[in-house]
Amino acid sequence: MSPQKKAQLAFASAVTLLLLSGLAAYVTIVRLLESEKWVIHTHQVQVALGDVDSTLGRVGRAGQAYMATGNESRAEDFEAAVSEVPEKLQYLRELTRDNPKQQELRSQLDQAINNSVALFRHSIQLKKTSPRDVAGQENLTRRQLPVASEITSTMEQMRDEEQRLLANRVRLSDRLFALAAAILAA
Repeated sequence: MSPQKKAQLAFASAVTLLLLSGLAAYVTIVRLLESEKWVIHTHQVQVALGDVDSTLGRVGRAGQAYMATGNESRAEDFEAAVSEVPEKLQYLRELTRDNPKQQELRSQLDQAINNSVALFRHSIQLKKTSPRDVAGQENLTRRQLPVASEITSTMEQMRDEEQRLLANRVRLSDRLFALAAAILAA
């Protein structure tokens, strides 16, 4: 084989290798970007869980403040906080639609939150109609405790699932980044 043919073959091989490396880098970077979108998605779910938790805290504080003071503005604060709950749960539902386990947990969370709000409303109504009914209030408080525990447990399970997903997604992103760097270096 003549030196010119060898040079042409070497050049063609180098261009082919360069094109294949470019294609491999492109595919890896596309996969890396997709992986990073899932990492961001997991963070969005974690923030949404925090928003639900924060709103429920406001619901509880406003309900307890009304029970302690009988101040009507606290009952209004309670209703204002309760009105935000469906929106927060809907956003969480949309974010977790890709994960059947999270959807099941979110359904349990919806039910527990609805039960909690109903008990708070009943307690507020009892305070308005029978302000001195201590036994009735104590009964409602006893009924509220397992519901609050269920909410906490369900949210913790959802957080744990998202943390597990985040760890897997970050690990995948790290591998893809290293692979993309290695391909580009080669």
